[in-house]
Amino acid sequence: MADRPSVSDLASIAKKEPQNLQLHADKVVHLEFFAGDAAHHKLFRGVRFSKLEDLNLDASDDNNDESLEPYLGPSLKTLLFFGGPISDAFLEKLQKSCPHLEELLIDNPRDLISPEGFLRFLNGARSLKRLTVMYGLERVLTDSVFIALATRPGLEVFKPRKLITSNLVSKVVVVDDDHRGGAKRRLFPHLRKLTCAGDADGIVGLLPHLSELTHLEASIEGSNSGNSDSDEDPSENEARDLLLNINRHCRKLRSLKLGYSQTDKNEIAISSESLVKLTQGMEWLEELSISNEKVKVEGFNDSHFVSMVRTLPRLEKLQLSFDCDLTEAALIQLLQVDERAGKNLAELEIWGCYTLNIPLRDLTGCDAALPKLQSLVLGMLIMPSPASDPKTSEVVEAARLLTMLAPNLEEFDVVLDNAFSDMVHKQLTTAPT
Repeated sequence: MADRPSVSDLASIAKKEPQNLQLHADKVVHLEFFAGDAAHHKLFRGVRFSKLEDLNLDASDDNNDESLEPYLGPSLKTLLFFGGPISDAFLEKLQKSCPHLEELLIDNPRDLISPEGFLRFLNGARSLKRLTVMYGLERVLTDSVFIALATRPGLEVFKPRKLITSNLVSKVVVVDDDHRGGAKRRLFPHLRKLTCAGDADGIVGLLPHLSELTHLEASIEGSNSGNSDSDEDPSENEARDLLLNINRHCRKLRSLKLGYSQTDKNEIAISSESLVKLTQGMEWLEELSISNEKVKVEGFNDSHFVSMVRTLPRLEKLQLSFDCDLTEAALIQLLQVDERAGKNLAELEIWGCYTLNIPLRDLTGCDAALPKLQSLVLGMLIMPSPASDPKTSEVVEAARLLTMLAPNLEEFDVVLDNAFSDMVHKQLTTAPT
């Protein structure tokens, strides 16, 4: 049997050839339990999966301390656990039986794990490099547990389900200084990928420690920051500080995703200047996403967009999903510049309002601005006049413009669609342009 058998195949052997089950189990390196597969745990009781390196467990009440014992061994490196009644006792077995465990994802353990038990596990799991803490562990990820994670070496990927606040970061820094007699030390010294939620102050406080970060995905929420005496909108001040600090401290980023959440009905204001400055010197960036329908980037226009794209030669995915002043001129300028701007883009989503009835003769001789682009999403297409009856020729011309812009385009969509955008979409997908 291959080293990646299905659970159902192993279950069949357990029922029909139980004397051969251990022989097959000894060859298994990767094992994935889908929905319903966990019912077969009882068939593997007493069997050891000695070579098992990767274990993926879909959520099930059959995933418990006892039923999972057969899979715990010194070869296990990755455990993705998506739910079931496991306790501190399981974590103790995991830590002792799997000294080479490098990756753990843990989701919904039914409130059976305590902060103390989780902390003991972390203290013993010396090889752990990648940790994802999901639903049902909010009470486990206490400040003490977070501090332990922030100050331990070796952690490369961290996805905590805990709000990172300025108060929390200050606690981590104080505790670390106390332990080192006042000496400064970088937190998360080996971290490469961080997925988190937090207020801007908290994340800004953490950024000076994250100079080696290559991937950052953050949901920004909570209190405003900045100079309270400033005439500027406090939320704009907060966003600017965050963007400029990312640029200052995280120049090795390859992927940056920022989502903004707001509990009240106020718009979240971001400075267009700081958004442009965010991208300066970020030469390794391949993916950039800034999104929320309540975000307003006042004055963010076509020249700002082109400036951003020009400074990111490796950019492959760009999502600017917020209220802004982008128009078709942004796309036309990309067609008219003889540079690397946008040449590697494969996915692009930009909000704004676009008129696509530009005379194509004005663009004759222009090279494709986005030769690798496969997916394009625009905010809104402006209806030609009269709005109730878009002319077929205008639809064809709009589709031709998009094809000139991106000859390999496979997917096209509009956030606020109308009859005209629907006809352009149909023209692109059903007729040669």
